[in-house]
Amino acid sequence: MKDSKKLFWLLLSFTIFGLFFINKAYHIDDPFTITIAKAIGEHFIRVPQVYQGDFIFMGDVYHNPLLLGYYFAPIIKIFQDKEVWLHLFYLPFSWLSILAMYFLSRRFIGRGIFAAGLLAVSPVFVVMSQNIMLDIPLLAFFLGALAAFIYGVDKDNKRLLYLSAVLAGLAILTKYSGIMVVFIMFSYALLSGKKKYSLFLLIPAGMLLLWCLHNFIFYQHVYLLDSLLKKGSNLSPEIIQIRAFAVLSFLSGASICVIFLIPYLLSRKINRLFFILSLPLGLCPFLIKGFSSGFNNYLGKRFYFSGYSSIEKSMLAVFFVASFFIILMILNAGVTHFFKKDRNKDNLFLSLWFMALLIFTIIVQFVAARFVLLLFPPMFLLIVKELSLNKDVSFNLRSKYIVFAIGAAIVISGLLSAGDYQLSGAYRDFVVSLKKKLPTRNDIYFCQSSFDTNLCYGYAYYLRKYYPQAAKNEIEASLNKDGGFIYVVPAGAFLSPVFHENCSDYFQGLTYKKDLIGSFRYQGNVFLHDRRFHAGFYSHDWGLLPFYISFKEAPLEIFEVYQITSERPVNMPAS
Repeated sequence: MKDSKKLFWLLLSFTIFGLFFINKAYHIDDPFTITIAKAIGEHFIRVPQVYQGDFIFMGDVYHNPLLLGYYFAPIIKIFQDKEVWLHLFYLPFSWLSILAMYFLSRRFIGRGIFAAGLLAVSPVFVVMSQNIMLDIPLLAFFLGALAAFIYGVDKDNKRLLYLSAVLAGLAILTKYSGIMVVFIMFSYALLSGKKKYSLFLLIPAGMLLLWCLHNFIFYQHVYLLDSLLKKGSNLSPEIIQIRAFAVLSFLSGASICVIFLIPYLLSRKINRLFFILSLPLGLCPFLIKGFSSGFNNYLGKRFYFSGYSSIEKSMLAVFFVASFFIILMILNAGVTHFFKKDRNKDNLFLSLWFMALLIFTIIVQFVAARFVLLLFPPMFLLIVKELSLNKDVSFNLRSKYIVFAIGAAIVISGLLSAGDYQLSGAYRDFVVSLKKKLPTRNDIYFCQSSFDTNLCYGYAYYLRKYYPQAAKNEIEASLNKDGGFIYVVPAGAFLSPVFHENCSDYFQGLTYKKDLIGSFRYQGNVFLHDRRFHAGFYSHDWGLLPFYISFKEAPLEIFEVYQITSERPVNMPAS
């Protein structure tokens, strides 16, 4: 079967799989996208810093351009903020990512489908393609710009070069980390001996300058500079240390198929040496006493390896060894060819691409599975190039080696997709079920943190949607009403770090009677973001594991509903 037909079936399979999660509830940073899009729909040019009491998305909290908001603004105007429609309109970004990866693979390897397949089945790519955050659009424009630029330079095609420049600008206007694509494109022009084509990079630079000028005119701030200064002020050796550990965990743990391909990379003697040198990294979770990270210090907690279970430490050990081995192999591909007269410029470029983003991720960004996603394309391209040196490995998709690696990634991606779907759905399901059980009650009080803090993720979004009036309820005034009121509080699991003190503080010094009338418990086996299992898929501050799979069900979230009154409570059935 030709590569083009394989690409069609890959895209079709990916789309069909994604349709199973098309109604996924919004969570984590999804509400940012929706809030910005709605704000743009009301104020197209001067987007307000605070929109109807929702997130502060320009300034302290949200330090990225608003391109994705401009994309979704007309869509929300037409289709409202229905989950199905927004996820459907998000799919083209995943398609563009896979297509661009396919053409990059054709250029650097001579065959396109294998590397594109590795990206398409990677757990982090699959899970993030089911959200509406910035990361997949960033990857799509990033890879699209690189593919168009590389083909444009190789073929002296100015149309492709103009297209690459525009796509690079769109990457930057999606997320500031997209600036890295300009440096990578520039390095390719230099290595190709066609420096003149670097002039096309003035186009994305101009697009960024126009955005900064817009910020200065309308907000009297250049948010790019504010963001850089803030990141620089928070940097410390301790933070770099924990980010390095996080990258070692997420690089292989969020791609997973890399681990299963390592045995076939060891056919070369130099790679066997790199693997031996990587083995001591596996001892770190068992030997290092501990370290702390900024967010956990903020919560008054320390973040110790000793807090991890033996299974969790073992998972980290595997991820650390696999990731460090891949990094050494990629570094070697660049260094050895750099000093050769007949240097392999392709290997040098791919190594430079990977290492530049690796350093950027550790120093500039905090680490999350989605933020290492940009590292995957050069990593996969170099891994496939290394595999091509092993004569025992066939690149036929029916090969047992390829089937095993991709099959394992598909299974884990499916499990993590189902787990994230279940977690995000818990907040929507709880609020909807509460609305059905208490359809006429206006005296419902939610902890104000439920509405105010950006750490509420999807829970805050669905509260605003179904209980907008409850955000204005005052607890002291409600206590003075006859009959009291209903009080809803998250009682454990995911949201507990946010609400563990805030919710109970409101009752200090008040005389009341609190009766539990409903308890809602949502359980699961897959945990992508949970401190109890040290899983920090969306932020390494929650844990160094990208995910955790438990054989026994554990709470995803627990909500309790109380009747606050001096009289006997009403009855409400528990879920």
